Amino acid sequence: MHSRRSAISIGLMLFSLWIAACGSSTENDSNEILYKFKLLDASTYEPNTVELYFQVRDGDGNPVKNLKANDFLIKEDDIAISVFETEQELASLSDTLHTATILLMDISESHREADKISTDTLKKDFEYFIQKLTPEHPVALYTFDGRTEPILRRYFTTEVEDLTSGIVPMLVSTPDDKSANLNGAVVQSLKILEKKKKYLNPGEVFFGSVVILSRGVDRAARVSDEDTLLAISGSPFHVYTIGYGEYGKNEHFENIGKNGHYFVEEESDLYPIMDEIASEIASVTAAHYGLRFCSSKRAGIHEVELSRRYFPEDATTFTFNADGFEGNCDFSVYYGDSMRFRTLVWQNPSSETEMSLDEAATYCNELVLNNQTGWHLPTFDELHTLVNHCRYSENSWPCATPDCLSGRSPCPEDEGDANGCYWKKSLYGPCGSYWSSTMNELENDQVWAITFQTAEVFNANIENDRHYVRCVKKIGTSVLDTMD
Repeated sequence: MHSRRSAISIGLMLFSLWIAACGSSTENDSNEILYKFKLLDASTYEPNTVELYFQVRDGDGNPVKNLKANDFLIKEDDIAISVFETEQELASLSDTLHTATILLMDISESHREADKISTDTLKKDFEYFIQKLTPEHPVALYTFDGRTEPILRRYFTTEVEDLTSGIVPMLVSTPDDKSANLNGAVVQSLKILEKKKKYLNPGEVFFGSVVILSRGVDRAARVSDEDTLLAISGSPFHVYTIGYGEYGKNEHFENIGKNGHYFVEEESDLYPIMDEIASEIASVTAAHYGLRFCSSKRAGIHEVELSRRYFPEDATTFTFNADGFEGNCDFSVYYGDSMRFRTLVWQNPSSETEMSLDEAATYCNELVLNNQTGWHLPTFDELHTLVNHCRYSENSWPCATPDCLSGRSPCPEDEGDANGCYWKKSLYGPCGSYWSSTMNELENDQVWAITFQTAEVFNANIENDRHYVRCVKKIGTSVLDTMD
């Protein structure tokens, strides 16, 4: 029914992101299966917290799930540190790990001629695929024919009803260009994911995938086979192909599916294929871990080694700067009247009253929360990271500058996930308009602001407007972001 191909990408920064234990072997002298750690990000926070985000696979490349904090061993400068001494614990990935899957379908004339899968079957199996991934994994629907760009049917969302309502129009759509720009659609899909990844906050982790249903033939020749495979091999994203018809097993289409190529011989084959791909996408993200610990270092550059306990062959390493570190490590120090999302800590709840821009800036500069000072009025980029579940305005939309976003239609009023607000569910405060400190470069008397009732970006008048404020404090540095 299908063939599988597994690919493990190897990257180098200042250190190897994948550590292959014992050379090419996947077993040690005790015949124990060794693991491979992929370090995704590492950050430091005051007073002395180090936080690691990584993925674990076994020797065959399969995701490893359900590991506990005491399954890992951490060394600083080659000396093992105690779980109890360092308060080692698994960190939540809920605001750090972001995923996105593109379901890309061929609607070219050759596809329609070779159609051996009924619309009813496609609709049912696509709906199953969507339901299995959501609500944790956003999905986007695209089609392609001979045109340069793939056609957007539904942008990334976790709303099942919105996605499923787009399936039938996608399946019965007629091509504007009867040719098939398979290669171009694949390359553009990878660019769409790359753009989505670009607008994440420092330290956030992204996993993207593309699932392609096609006859497997590129007729438009807009992009060469060689350039397509080069783009795929150089991309961190997973690509799966599902072929059918006379050419569905061709070598080029199989090579496009670097993480799995499948072939539909009978209509009934599609359901288990979609099930397997959805399961793999879900399992890959389930194998992501966050681990934080309190460092004993107080200054200088140091090396951290992370491995599975009792299996030093698994280890991966990175360096961090401990300058400014102090004692009294406390992971909860920024909770209570504040909420931390990676390297930013937000006042929570926000101000109870509206104020002028000058009052807002002074309010933040003088704020003391949890015995912490150093708060400031957020920039637009900082404030914009809080927008959640409004696909036309959230940080992952390809248009992410205030100039561009201010022209977008707002989302329905008071229908956000957080009691009607379009911000993260763990945030509290009046659901209204909030100041940023970022000036509109074309209007000297205006700064950018966001109203979280609709996630609308707008210009606020410096002299006359009054809005709420949610102060922010930057507390950490992404270690990997500082490595060139």
